[in-house]
This record gives sequence, C-alpha cells and structure tokens, in this order.
Amino acid sequence: MKFFGIDSIAPEHKEDMRALALRGAPYNHFERSSLLDYCQSDVDALLPLLKAMLPEIDQPRALLRGRYNITVATMETHWHTY
Repeated sequence: MKFFGIDSIAPEHKEDMRALALRGAPYNHFERSSLLDYCQSDVDALLPLLKAMLPEIDQPRALLRGRYNITVATMETHWHTY
C-alpha cells in the first residue's frame, strides 16, 4: 500500500493488533472491538489496492495461478484418502 501511496494503518498499531491477536482470548469488549476494526481496515484496503495494482497485473496468468492453487489445495486436502 505504501508503494502505491495508499493510506494504511500505522505500523505500530498493526504490531499492537497482531500481538493482541496472537495473545489469544479472552478479550474484553474494547479488545474485541479493536481487533474487529483492525480486520475490517485490512478488508477495506483491498479495493483501493486492487485498483492501483490492476494495470500491472497479468490477468490471464493470475487467473491460471488461481486455478492451479485451487487444484493444489484440493489435492492437499484429500491426499491422505488415497
């Protein structure tokens, strides 16, 4: 996001939220709300980031890699049944 000049959360806040998430539950009301807001900020950033990256993305290859990853994930999920 920094590369494309898109605003994002401060690195210190990101590290604080990461540490809180890794600490694990139980969370008080403020902690739970803060974690949800932090996760939502990551989701909200995806569209502006995609719009900035889209001109540089080789879309046919990206879609091919996506299909390949789905196939690999399916094989990894079911490998033990064969």
